[in-house]
Amino acid sequence: MKIGTVTFWHSKENYGAMLQCYALVRYLNKQGYEAKLLRIKAETGRDLKYPKLFRISNMIYALFHPQSFKRLKYKMEKKASSEVVERGFGDFLERNIPAYPHVYTFDEINTHPVDAEVLICGSDQIWSGVSRTYFLQMCGQFKRISYAASFGGAKYENPYATFMVKKWLKTFDLVTVREEEGLETCERLGIRATLAPDPTMLLDRGDYENLCREIPHSDEKPYIFLYLLGKEISIDVKDIFEFAKREGIDVKYVASQGRSDEYEKLYPTVEEWIALIRDAKYVITNSFHGTVFSMIFNKPFLTFPIVGESERMNGRIQTLLGRSGMKDRIYNGNLSVLFQPLSFDAFISDITSRRSQITSLLQEAIKQ
Repeated sequence: MKIGTVTFWHSKENYGAMLQCYALVRYLNKQGYEAKLLRIKAETGRDLKYPKLFRISNMIYALFHPQSFKRLKYKMEKKASSEVVERGFGDFLERNIPAYPHVYTFDEINTHPVDAEVLICGSDQIWSGVSRTYFLQMCGQFKRISYAASFGGAKYENPYATFMVKKWLKTFDLVTVREEEGLETCERLGIRATLAPDPTMLLDRGDYENLCREIPHSDEKPYIFLYLLGKEISIDVKDIFEFAKREGIDVKYVASQGRSDEYEKLYPTVEEWIALIRDAKYVITNSFHGTVFSMIFNKPFLTFPIVGESERMNGRIQTLLGRSGMKDRIYNGNLSVLFQPLSFDAFISDITSRRSQITSLLQEAIKQ
């Protein structure tokens, strides 16, 4: 069975985006399918052709909505502070993720049908915008499946967007989402959906250790691996470094997506990023996938919720940690929680059960 996966694949600095892309293809191939990444040049939320009336209503909404100016200010600040450093993501994709040779536009894939019987979109926040690409609305007689797709907190306030998303989801043979709020969104749209773990959790720790097997284990003193996306958090980075200094522990700091501060940063490859978690004593992060990999490697961790503009993204952390009884690892003003005892038994039990369930569900949908 030939399967094409459709997801975010072109990041230059978001390790989670690249690893979820890797994990889904890897998992499907381990199940005996012939899966490849289908690379499509999609601009989330921009490739839906709105009727003129709704384009005008969107403009009026943007002018008067109180959050519009905050969003514009945030995007401008992020762009001004953004620093893109080469981290070898393209090389990682080429070495580790089987892909169709051509990179398509949406129109090209309609005129040059891909050699696949099933298309699977997901994971990550592919449904945070209204995109024909990520809702698999290209031409062809495919089975359409979403795997752990995330709405990223999107509410689809525009009536036309809501209408189109509902219409598109009805073309799917199976809809699975990553967050509980995604289930609520689908229920509101009248779509039956199932909760599924992020694809990075479908693989074993050994799969990731194999990726970084050529990177020697660190023989330095114990360290905190600090991984921060460029999202606003309720603590200054300075406070984290001062905390680590008081505790007599080093910090290895990786940042992305426009985070700007005075502290020295590392710019690892994907494999080196995994190795940094593998060898860390502790992990502090505001990243969903930083949290996921801390759990996979059984590392004591502390997760900062996002505040401000992107606060709606916190649902994924709430779902992940809530299922494993680890909500106390969400930062609430006390960094010392990092050192409190932590059991991963509930997480291991939950993810083992969910892997089995989702494997059966996918097999049934693909064979129908």
